[in-house]
Amino acid sequence: MATRPSYVVTGGARGIGRAIAERLARESQVVVVDVTGPLGWQHERVTLITGDARDAETTQRAAATAESAGPLLGWVNNAAVFGDAGMGDASAAQILDLISTNLALTVAGCHTAVNHFLAHGRGGAIVNVSSHQAQRPVRGALPYATAKAAVEGLTRALAVDHGPAGIRTNAVALGSIATDRFEGYRARHPEVDAEMATLHPLGRVGTPGEVADAVAFLLSPAAGFVNGVVLAVDGGRAVNGPDPEATGVGGRSRPGGSDQRGGSFGVTPGVEMFIDDDSGYLAWVDRHPDGFVLNTYRNPAASYLMLHRSTCRTISGTPAGGSHWTLDYSKICGRRRELEQLVLERLGAVVHPCRLCLPG
Repeated sequence: MATRPSYVVTGGARGIGRAIAERLARESQVVVVDVTGPLGWQHERVTLITGDARDAETTQRAAATAESAGPLLGWVNNAAVFGDAGMGDASAAQILDLISTNLALTVAGCHTAVNHFLAHGRGGAIVNVSSHQAQRPVRGALPYATAKAAVEGLTRALAVDHGPAGIRTNAVALGSIATDRFEGYRARHPEVDAEMATLHPLGRVGTPGEVADAVAFLLSPAAGFVNGVVLAVDGGRAVNGPDPEATGVGGRSRPGGSDQRGGSFGVTPGVEMFIDDDSGYLAWVDRHPDGFVLNTYRNPAASYLMLHRSTCRTISGTPAGGSHWTLDYSKICGRRRELEQLVLERLGAVVHPCRLCLPG
């Protein structure tokens, strides 16, 4: 029977790292490096090395352990530290410490992997886990975004320096992924679903398993001619350019324009009609004896929002349904978030977000 190859995954005890380790363990031996004690899960082909992935002794021990189980062919630098600090609320030393901590986790792993491959006279593959923030930082995450930008630079430099030895180095730049950390944030901020659906053109966040599949591909012989690539695994977040004048596919007109796409819906001329890109809602405003009606459809379900000049009533199900609440119309334009929440409550579904331009 052929010997199974082996891989090292840093930060592999939970979340994305665990998903990567379990994915690789389907066909290979895997050594997980993490600061945790015993793993909260078990796999017959996964071994834990407890220690700091920045420490050379720890990473070398991981490489030796992996090699003893099977030829070490790949290394995944997933370990990271999340800490926010800004120029106005932290010292330069504190900021540098956070940047260097994240960068050191990747440098140490790459150093051990490259030298192990060279010492054994074989090629290998390295995958560094980066983030969409390397190119498009989130406000308040300066140290993390800076470190990930450096990780991507390191990835390209290693690809050039060690490609001739058959050592491929690539990275995955992740969008938002449904980890325990994200789910904790989501529980505290339920409105985040709508916001994330807007940021990611696929309309959702990713899963750890989807990241693991991408990493497994980059480590595999199928990616044998892929080197120095930063692969976005982000549902299109990095290429998304939100703009108030954006038109949806088959969707809404530009503000002030009369163009329509997607067919004729009997819309009153001059009244905006659109398909919300992220939620799939078809919506249009019609004139009504009492004011205006916003019609919204998704699948076969229908709901109606009655927009009066003096009040705003929600009528659910059909126009004949009963009204549920009243809101002063004069406050609507300045309270879009509240309107979105009310739509969410009454429709029982998310509007991502309700890109609404109400006629006066």
